[in-house]
Amino acid sequence: YGVFNGTMRADNDAGFVETGEFSPTAYAVGASFAQRVSDRFSYGVRVKYAYQNLGFVTVGISGTDIGDTSLVTEDIEHKHGEPAIDIGATYDFPDSGVRFGAVIQNVSREVKYVRESFPLPFAVSFSLHADMLRLFRIENKLHTVVAGVESVHPRDYKEKVKFGVEYGYLNAFFLRAGYRINYDQRGLTFGIGIDQKIGNARIRVDYAYEDFGVFKGVNTFTVGTSF
Repeated sequence: YGVFNGTMRADNDAGFVETGEFSPTAYAVGASFAQRVSDRFSYGVRVKYAYQNLGFVTVGISGTDIGDTSLVTEDIEHKHGEPAIDIGATYDFPDSGVRFGAVIQNVSREVKYVRESFPLPFAVSFSLHADMLRLFRIENKLHTVVAGVESVHPRDYKEKVKFGVEYGYLNAFFLRAGYRINYDQRGLTFGIGIDQKIGNARIRVDYAYEDFGVFKGVNTFTVGTSF
């Protein structure tokens, strides 16, 4: 995350004093298992370990501000690691081109650094996507239209919703558009994609533009290959 300057409240003109530099770090590692139970139902489980180190923090044990003769402080290293589990499943509705999915993220114990305890960012997500031509029984080998919606319910924030649609021609050229609701900055997005077979390999190139509020427009390019 970079290097930051720590501060502590103080009874001076600035209202604070510096306590030194700190460099927070975080990582998560895990292993996943997924199984297709039938042609309709699949599930997956991911077990991971999440770690965060916020560096040393000066904590007031007694008193109020620097300048208070009764002030007693202690330097505490704010670091903690916790195992967590993600669980997800999908169900395909037969002959309709509709798929439903659900995910539970960050099932864990509560984390306590000094005094307060809090959980990892637990969230429940639901998604629904459909092959629109198949849904309405339209036979067409040239075109595809897929639409989807995803709803995310975090523990500590209001519900977030994403909508998207993709049009494909010959399963080689794609146009995409989407919109996000209840995100602080992100909103409209659109993109294009090309998927071509060259020799024994498939090459996929994608471009996406996203309205990102204070960051203006964000452009993303991805290139992938498979054999």
